[in-house]
Amino acid sequence: MDYRAIGLFTYNFTPKFGLGLGWRYLDVDYRGNHQYIFDVAQSGALAGFYFNWGGKPPVPPAASCSASPMEVLEGEPVKVTATGSNFNPKHAITYAWTGNGGKLSGANAQTATIDTTGMAGDFAKGILAKTTSYTASATLTDPKEKTNNTASCTANYTVNPRPVHPPVVSSSASPSALAINQSGTVTMTASSPDNRPLTYSWSSTGGQFSGSGTSGTLVATNADAGNTITVTGTATDDRKLSTSCTAAVTVPPVQKVAEVEDWGECTFEKNPKKPWRVDNDCKDVLDKLALRIQQMPNGKVAIVGYNHQTEVVNAETIGSQRAVNIKYYMTTDELGPKVDPTRLEPRKGGAKGKTAHFYFVQQGTTLTTEESVTVDETAVQGQSRNASAPKKVKKTATTPQQ
Repeated sequence: MDYRAIGLFTYNFTPKFGLGLGWRYLDVDYRGNHQYIFDVAQSGALAGFYFNWGGKPPVPPAASCSASPMEVLEGEPVKVTATGSNFNPKHAITYAWTGNGGKLSGANAQTATIDTTGMAGDFAKGILAKTTSYTASATLTDPKEKTNNTASCTANYTVNPRPVHPPVVSSSASPSALAINQSGTVTMTASSPDNRPLTYSWSSTGGQFSGSGTSGTLVATNADAGNTITVTGTATDDRKLSTSCTAAVTVPPVQKVAEVEDWGECTFEKNPKKPWRVDNDCKDVLDKLALRIQQMPNGKVAIVGYNHQTEVVNAETIGSQRAVNIKYYMTTDELGPKVDPTRLEPRKGGAKGKTAHFYFVQQGTTLTTEESVTVDETAVQGQSRNASAPKKVKKTATTPQQ
């Protein structure tokens, strides 16, 4: 029977080469057929080198990729990073990035940046904007290793389209009402929520409009009388998104003044002592005037009393008194035809003579051909033919006050 026992301590210089130190015990007991006997026991220290022919295969290198952020709006940057494992830590690793969208910068670094401009569609070019998923891939290489020296990974990220906002606009007109041949200014205030450049255009339903940019000038014409002119301003961005606003300008209708008919006059020349008195000649005129008024159911008669420039004493009231006395005769005197007081309007004229003039004014119009004012009939009372002279008006001076 032979047996041996060995105990070793080993140290590996490389995965294949090593050194061993220890102790060995060997026992040999041999007996032959011819009475030959060999029985030996040996022990002692043991040292030696060894070479490992096989062993566990090396772990292959690996890589992982990540994107930050993983979801962005079109135009926002995305950073992609690659991390290797199981590479020799003493060797420098090289990186190579590729992607299926956007513009890569830093493609040979561990971290690269992707410009996502235009990756979710181009609204201006008619390309439908939509959410799109993209990938970026990295290849890691250990150039000092001959085999088993590369690893790859992929990072996924999503690009969402930016919200699209049309321009925001408002407009105003100054003034908001124009007479014929009068001009006004229409102004548009516009902005783009997306900070896009804007262009402007104008249109008008009437008048003569000229303008560019954010303002224009409107001139009302005869054809616009009684109508409302609508001025429309439109702001358009470089993506052809547009918004319109309107400003309304009214043009009042032309006031058609009916013709005022001159129906004659009364004179106050024959009685210099009572030049306000309605004499018989004037009464004949007034009787005929009353009949004519009765034949005209619509309209009224303006009685304009004048004074002569030589009538200094009663110049302030004599014209008014003449007009009021005529109305008094035509509405309250016991003789002659009577007229509805509401159809007679006493007015005070200027220094044009010792007369009172009659103007027939159609219903719905006012007297505009004469420089005169309506008489206050509470201050100037109608008088009969025997009444005394109107009182002289005393003029007083006033001091302006702040």
